[in-house]
Amino acid sequence: MPTKAYVILYNQDLIEVPIKSDTNPYDPNIPWYCRGMPQFFGGNVDGFYGEGEIPLGVLEDHLKKEIAEESRRSLALNVLYYDYLYHALFRGSHYDFFSCAQNGLQGNPRWVRLIGEWPAMGPWLPKESEMKNVVTVHWEQFNNPPLGENPTDETLIARLLSLTAPAGGAGMAEFMGSHTRTAFIRFFREIWIPMDRG
Repeated sequence: MPTKAYVILYNQDLIEVPIKSDTNPYDPNIPWYCRGMPQFFGGNVDGFYGEGEIPLGVLEDHLKKEIAEESRRSLALNVLYYDYLYHALFRGSHYDFFSCAQNGLQGNPRWVRLIGEWPAMGPWLPKESEMKNVVTVHWEQFNNPPLGENPTDETLIARLLSLTAPAGGAGMAEFMGSHTRTAFIRFFREIWIPMDRG
């Protein structure tokens, strides 16, 4: 079974959140898993690896390609320096979730936004149509009203959904039971919320 790797891009002020398309770009007759819901960038890695076993070069090349395709080249990963968030084994497949901060050494950005708005005009390949948008979630929005010292998982996910999928979506039930939901919670608690914002 395939190995899957995913990443969320962030800095102390924002995160870039891809939103799954409402229809399956490969076969419109087959429901698209977690359609309309927030995601991490990523997908199947070439090769088969266990937990934490993906070589850095393979992982970086994979995530560069996935970010370019799924953002329709509005975002670009320059160099992967990551925090390992979460691993899951599901139906024989390994799922690895990572986060990548924007700011690197000497101010060199690890990832950049190339285009300010979602490039809607096509035509697009199926790989470029897996997401329907990339939503920039700002910390000031996410933390309004203030989350407090120990927000519940439900509160964190409700905040995320209010900013990325306010109308809900057909994939809501799948998302609420997904490993992606768990990875978002780990990211919020371990990485984004504790950041020093001076």
